[in-house]
Amino acid sequence: MQHQILVCTTCASKWQDNQLVGTPGGTLLFEYLQAQQPQAFSVEPVRCMSACSHACVVALAHPDKHTYLFSNIPHTPEALPSVYHALADCAEKYLNHSTGIVGWAERPDLLKNSVLARIPPLAIAS
Repeated sequence: MQHQILVCTTCASKWQDNQLVGTPGGTLLFEYLQAQQPQAFSVEPVRCMSACSHACVVALAHPDKHTYLFSNIPHTPEALPSVYHALADCAEKYLNHSTGIVGWAERPDLLKNSVLARIPPLAIAS
């Protein structure tokens, strides 16, 4: 199974009168990451990760590794290149570690304080 970058595409949505206004920041982030085609990772949209108060939310996942849930990711158009580089750097370290654990000191500055959760591999959790 391939490593995945999962992006909440409803994060940072703007609502008015129960209607979505404009493009959600999570969708902008997803489209930017998908266009970059990170090596060895698939970039997948997720309709909602239920972390709305921490938008934007991105996960690094693989069934045999810990899953990282990063939150409060910048999603403005001007921030997207630096977000991509930070996620690509962290994803490479995640890919190369057998358990997927990427320590605080190893993470790019943009992601050091963004971990909302680190979830054990499904095989361990069951």
